[in-house]
Amino acid sequence: RLVNYLALYAIKQSNFALTIGAKQSVVSKYCAGQQIPRPDVMLKIYKATGGQVTPNDFYDIGDSD
Repeated sequence: RLVNYLALYAIKQSNFALTIGAKQSVVSKYCAGQQIPRPDVMLKIYKATGGQVTPNDFYDIGDSD
């Protein structure tokens, strides 16, 4: 998840927002699960995190077992 990635690497939301071309308030919503990024933004997040945060991380899909 994005919030875990940012914490792990001690990246501020405002700095990450600049990296992906978004506002800090929007990144905050992504981290809190209040908003799901558009596909083009998801791709930016995926690339900026080196693939550690994927589109699936934004959907609360549990195991189907």
